[in-house]
Amino acid sequence: MHNRLAVVAVLVGLVLLPSVSSAFTNERMGAISGVVGGMLYLADEDSKDSAKPRPSFGGTGEYSMSARSAVRLDITVGWNAYSPSAEDRERFGHPKPVKIVNSNILSYIRRINPDSERFLYAGGGFGLYYWRYKISGKFQHDGDANKKIGSGKIFSFDPGVHALAGYEYPLSESVSLQAEALGHFIFSANEEDRPSGWNGNDAYVAIRLGVKVYFDLTRFVPPEDLEE
Repeated sequence: MHNRLAVVAVLVGLVLLPSVSSAFTNERMGAISGVVGGMLYLADEDSKDSAKPRPSFGGTGEYSMSARSAVRLDITVGWNAYSPSAEDRERFGHPKPVKIVNSNILSYIRRINPDSERFLYAGGGFGLYYWRYKISGKFQHDGDANKKIGSGKIFSFDPGVHALAGYEYPLSESVSLQAEALGHFIFSANEEDRPSGWNGNDAYVAIRLGVKVYFDLTRFVPPEDLEE
């Protein structure tokens, strides 16, 4: 058993060990990536109660200002599923409650070891988050809020902050794989407009994998050169 663990540890180490033979070569270039993963709510009480992780999907656009730093725009949609209450069962039969969140975030990225071909990175930033609550495909309403402000949908478009850490593994000069973890905190507390619940600050974590493609934003090839 110990020998097997040692073999696994060596293999993982070989994958994660940065190469000293080459460095990050895509500075002052743009990149786009597609990401897929999962997310789990940790707060507020309503959001985290019986929450079950579900998939998240998104895309990013990134610009490397130098070998060490980059800025990124990230748009992602994900959701959590919930155990239905007795009231939900009576009202919907076989309900499927979910809370959907759309994150639109801007991040500053700092590469920890850009002198290596494979590198770790960390970062953080701010953004806007839009969330909705649905049961069996129908958006739900807060009766008290409906009486109070004339708009019954339980939704919010709120500011938030986030932190992230990741690892990038190049497959070629322009394509790489990435794995990262993100923590989000949303300033969504609003007991006045949503007195019936779902009215606290939200927090959730996300784990995801992606494929990144780099491209040159400044290089221009004249048409006559293309013909040659």
